[in-house]
Amino acid sequence: MTNKISVQMVFHFKGEEHNLSADIKLPLHIGDMTAFYYALPRRIAERNGVDTYSYMFDMMESCPIEVVAAEGYVARFLENGPISMDEFVQACNEVTPEMLMADIALRVQDGTDLSLESALLLAYQIGVSQGESD
Repeated sequence: MTNKISVQMVFHFKGEEHNLSADIKLPLHIGDMTAFYYALPRRIAERNGVDTYSYMFDMMESCPIEVVAAEGYVARFLENGPISMDEFVQACNEVTPEMLMADIALRVQDGTDLSLESALLLAYQIGVSQGESD
């Protein structure tokens, strides 16, 4: 279960409109997204070749970020279309490890895309990453 999001930010700098985007892999335990949220502008800058010590990066840090696509468990947050990163983080903060485990169990029960071995490994990884965030 890999959770990935595609984000974009649109801003103006030196009279030009810049539309930057990036595909970002989320941590296994998505219950506490604070550190992830604050690191996101830097990740977008690095993926788009923007110097993080530039004035352009300063503009990026104050620009709103939009989540335009998602894969994995978090795809359900975008059922009504793209959302702001603030709304996305708020939704992620409500996800508990138990909710992720229930999703894994349903996917194994359906037998569609997850083997029992993969499910056990995912459950273990979620448990470990949850312990790291406490």
